[in-house]
Amino acid sequence: MPEEEYVWLPRNDVLSFEEMAQLVDVFTDLGVDKVRLTGGEPLLRRDLDQLVRLPRRQSAAGATWP
Repeated sequence: MPEEEYVWLPRNDVLSFEEMAQLVDVFTDLGVDKVRLTGGEPLLRRDLDQLVRLPRRQSAAGATWP
């Protein structure tokens, strides 16, 4: 878990999963064909399972998630 001094960003300053999905759509339209979940702060979110499911929804749009 994060250090005690860690400053959490206000929820309004953090992308929602829907906003992340929209970005993947934009990147796919621009020719990006791979998106990776590599760790970091998104993995600290309570609703992590929704983030992990996001690639399945986006795969239909043509993006691949290695």
